[in-house]
Amino acid sequence: TTQYKFGNETITAFISKCSDLQDARAVAGSYYNFLIDNGGVLKQTANKILEGKVVDFYDTTEIVFATGPFVAGIHEAENQQTAEKLAAILINKLGEAAKAISND
Repeated sequence: TTQYKFGNETITAFISKCSDLQDARAVAGSYYNFLIDNGGVLKQTANKILEGKVVDFYDTTEIVFATGPFVAGIHEAENQQTAEKLAAILINKLGEAAKAISND
């Protein structure tokens, strides 16, 4: 995990490398299901790449996704828009890293 500062806001992001995309998708799906099973509610987003990945979890925003062998997301963000901005950055950067890994 790591924390990012966006103005006055601090956003916590998490990243984990799995063995492959299939494993990363399974881990992301398991965490998503945990959130929903424990009171989380799917949230709407204007960002197409985040559809189905943004969850309201007790008045905080959780985002979880898989890109290449990585499972990543945002944890307990107070501001959905800021969380989505950071998630989009992570998706793009991890996508680049996944491409670099597959080219090795």
